[in-house]
Formats: sequence, structure tokens, C-alpha cells
Amino acid sequence: MLGRCVDTGATLSVVPRRLADELGLEPRRVDGVQRGAGLIEVLRAPAVVAVEGRETVSEVWISDVIDKPLTGAMILEMLGLEADPRTGRLREAPLLLYCYSRAVGAAGPGH
Repeated sequence: MLGRCVDTGATLSVVPRRLADELGLEPRRVDGVQRGAGLIEVLRAPAVVAVEGRETVSEVWISDVIDKPLTGAMILEMLGLEADPRTGRLREAPLLLYCYSRAVGAAGPGH
């Protein structure tokens, strides 16, 4: 997304309506989203998203209010990127996988 902002406080990424129309994104549902100015309704659509030469498939919000693409936390995490607060740039971040086991001393995988 050219001319994008990164917002680590935003869950999903946001695409302005005009860009979504140009890209042919097809909304699948409507979400209520909390902004600083209050609750707004936005459309949600699947999209291929590319950032820093990395690409993933995710859902994005389509907005009539936001006028430039905004990259949210989920996309960054899916791509193994994070915002460096000192430089204001994106940097590589570890991809994480946690496994929860209810039983202490449970047998290994497959048991």
C-alpha cells in the first residue's frame, strides 16, 4: 500500500473506499469500529496485502472516513514485522507460536 500509515493500536488494516473500489475488493460484512471520535460502521473484505516486500492474505476494513491506507497490528504480526519506536521504521520481528497444554506431564505430540 503506497502512502500508508502504520497504527500498532489498530487491529485490522484500513483501505479508503476509493482505493477499495479501484482494487475490486468485495465486502463480506459490516463491523462497528471504535475510533477516538466514536463508533463508526465499516465494511470488511478479504485482500492480499503487501508491506516491505512481504505479502499475506487478510481481511481489511473499508472506510469512507480514513483517506489513506492504514496498516494495523494483525498485518504486521502476520508478516513478521513491528514498528521501531526509535526510528519510526518497520523492522523484522519474530513470528510466535505458543502451545497450551492442560495436563501437566502429558505425553508428547500425538499422545
